[in-house]
Amino acid sequence: MAIVGLSNAGDRLPPKRAVGDDDEAAAADYRLKGVRHLSDAGITRLPGKYVLPASDRPGRSVSAGTRVKLPVVDLGRLRVPSERAAVLKTLEAACREFGFFQVVNHGVDVDGAAARMLDVAARFFELPFQERARYMSADVRAPVRYGTSFNQANDAVLCWRDFLKLSCAPPLRDVVPSWPDSPADLREVAAEYASANRRVFDDVEGLQVMHGGEWLTVDPVPGSFVVNIGDHFEIYSNGRYKSVLHRVGVNSTRPRISVASFHSVGAERVVGPAAELLDQGRGGEPRRYMDTDFATFLAYLASAEGKHKTFLQSRRLAFADVHF
Repeated sequence: MAIVGLSNAGDRLPPKRAVGDDDEAAAADYRLKGVRHLSDAGITRLPGKYVLPASDRPGRSVSAGTRVKLPVVDLGRLRVPSERAAVLKTLEAACREFGFFQVVNHGVDVDGAAARMLDVAARFFELPFQERARYMSADVRAPVRYGTSFNQANDAVLCWRDFLKLSCAPPLRDVVPSWPDSPADLREVAAEYASANRRVFDDVEGLQVMHGGEWLTVDPVPGSFVVNIGDHFEIYSNGRYKSVLHRVGVNSTRPRISVASFHSVGAERVVGPAAELLDQGRGGEPRRYMDTDFATFLAYLASAEGKHKTFLQSRRLAFADVHF
């Protein structure tokens, strides 16, 4: 589970001396301490390491550009025999076309566990730096990790965000003691939310997905959860279902907190295209990806290779050209 906070720098008083690229050593030190630390310092301009090339910028606001309503999957209708086929058809089309969809009637109390999770997450990012720094680590494999961007040692441009990663590997009772003990209710609330085993999207818009070569801003559906296909599921589907690029734009008026639950097989479990999709005797297609495991995925993210291509590109067979 990863708790991500996108800071806005508009509500902090500037210090006597703002941090900028003119003092490279100080700027580097501040970058390692996270975005919230920079925001609290009252910076008057972004350090160059956080500035995207003009071609990659989302526009003047997160509302700029084309908007999209993701397919909505009603899980309640899956329980109705006469409607199940239609819902599955919507789900399958969403996985093929977008790699993203929103679910409603999911049975999770968004005003209960989900709301408490967002609240305690916001309070964690408001803690003094010394409290948050206890969990800082540059190791992407660390089970509990507070950091900024993703891999500040290798990322060409750092993300304007901080995150807290919590390992939720079962049984929870074995991992909860390693989680932060401040705020005092974080462990209880996060464990309650983790047991729901879901993905939540809060109502500050900003999520954008790549579709048809264009960044589209998602219109959130109140009370829904956003679900996206991951790299391993695209490999398992042999490219039928899409793990698409996505990003979140920051705004100057409201901080954005999101809580994501990552679902995967064990770190050593090998994932490859499903055998039935490759069965030539049953109309199967050529294998498009090599087998992989989650440990390889983490190692790739920790490497400098990720600067130049995505993990999926690194696992795609050279002759594969996916068209569905």
